[in-house]
Amino acid sequence: MIKIDVDGNELSILKGGAKTFMDSKLRSIFIEVDTSQPEYSRVLDNYGFKLNRKQKNENDRFENQVWEKSESL
Repeated sequence: MIKIDVDGNELSILKGGAKTFMDSKLRSIFIEVDTSQPEYSRVLDNYGFKLNRKQKNENDRFENQVWEKSESL
């Protein structure tokens, strides 16, 4: 599992770490995201992750999410 909490820089981290995120050994990501910038979800989908859980934070724009790869990947 990787935890990402970078205050608005999620997309840069996800794109820059492509090799890590595509690694079949990585099964899950815990990430705090700004939901007003939904591009991150397309990137995670492209890496084979699916949204498993989400929880709103006190600030309505941000939420914690857990993304997981299916066992078949």
